Amino acid sequence: MREQAHVRRLTRFAYYAGALLLAHVVWDVYAWHWGTYFNFNRAIEYCEQSYCDFTMFYLEQAKIILTSKGQHGGFYYSPTFAIVLVPFTGLSAEDAVVAWTWVQALSLLLYVVAGVSLMRKLPVWTHAVFLLLTLTSYPILHNWKWGQANTLFVALSLSSLALAGRTHAAFTATPLALAASTRYFPAVYVLAFVQRKYWRVLTWFVAFSLVLLIVVPAVAMGPSAAWAFYRATAAASAEAAGTWVLSWISTQFMPSVLVRVLSSETFDAASLRPYFTVASYALALLNVAAAVLYRRTDHPDRTDDGLTSTRGDGDGEAMAWKFCFLAGCTPLLLPTSWSHYMVFLPFAQAFLLWRIVAADLPRVVRGLLVACVWLPGVVIASVFFMLRFPGPNDYSQAGYVLWSTLLMLALAHGLALLLPRRHLAPPPSARADERPAHEVSVDNQAQPAVE
Repeated sequence: MREQAHVRRLTRFAYYAGALLLAHVVWDVYAWHWGTYFNFNRAIEYCEQSYCDFTMFYLEQAKIILTSKGQHGGFYYSPTFAIVLVPFTGLSAEDAVVAWTWVQALSLLLYVVAGVSLMRKLPVWTHAVFLLLTLTSYPILHNWKWGQANTLFVALSLSSLALAGRTHAAFTATPLALAASTRYFPAVYVLAFVQRKYWRVLTWFVAFSLVLLIVVPAVAMGPSAAWAFYRATAAASAEAAGTWVLSWISTQFMPSVLVRVLSSETFDAASLRPYFTVASYALALLNVAAAVLYRRTDHPDRTDDGLTSTRGDGDGEAMAWKFCFLAGCTPLLLPTSWSHYMVFLPFAQAFLLWRIVAADLPRVVRGLLVACVWLPGVVIASVFFMLRFPGPNDYSQAGYVLWSTLLMLALAHGLALLLPRRHLAPPPSARADERPAHEVSVDNQAQPAVE
């Protein structure tokens, strides 16, 4: 027993030491290439100020949310998010930037921890790939440069999916409710709980969201002021989405990218935008259908209080699939799909690489999937590929982050169709011959693996 415990401690130490070493190597590469934070800031995107979105919009909105209670131009989030940011207004400008740096770092850490937790049953090498892709991802660095919060929102969403089937429904719903009550769009991830019939999670999610979106602003601002704020942000968002956002070269919204790529001196593809928009929404609907209908045979045995049985495996792999499909809807539905919206790519790419490697497909097929679909998607979304362009605008205008997302979706849909039922079976630790009889009898009633 002592020897086994010693081996576990050494394994755990090697695991964390390896992660720190990998992060240090990437840090050294960045320090060698850029030298200073100013150079990094200027290389990632225009606006040389630190945390442009945080200092120019987040903080300015937080300063007036409890006084004039109006909407600051450029702030399109919920009043709850502005209320949460109020403590930062008591700091000096320099201290607020330092504090937000800690928020960025902790958000990135939570993103990695939540992603690894969702891939907890996968080989350790997938965790290393996930960490490497995260640290070299252009959307991740783009989020950091602008002082955005999308890494935090995606991390909270991943946390809820990772907790599914492992803890009480209220704890599972809380992170997703926090994300949805600030950014709104993360609410799409609640669809991952529908097919698995996590009704208690859905109930808690709705309850928490209503409290955060209605009760908190009404108490802090007053009901009429809160309602006026929602109306103002909705009008501002609609105006932006219908005017300047459409032609902004940085957006990765699929119709906008297609218009930019296909337009030339002799042809204006803007006339085709309605058709591109229909195609984009149709693909998003396909993703939603895949996320809702995708299922596996390892349904957890839940008790009446929303907890899983002692098996405690949860729904890691199934939820990872659903996350890939739902996250891929981002540049298909949101006109303001800036590059930092796609911070979900490192997790999706690491997970899908494992699905390719683990699939019982001919080696040639697996090699082609990695070389022709997976690897190009990873390369074009990396910061090193972006640095090969004259400037960040040249990279963004070509829509490489969108193309990376579409390659990820093509791979996800293709694998879901290619992999036969037996490859969606429970992991060895949850197979029937290794589990108590009462659990086996419950799982024998499970539905087919794929609908």
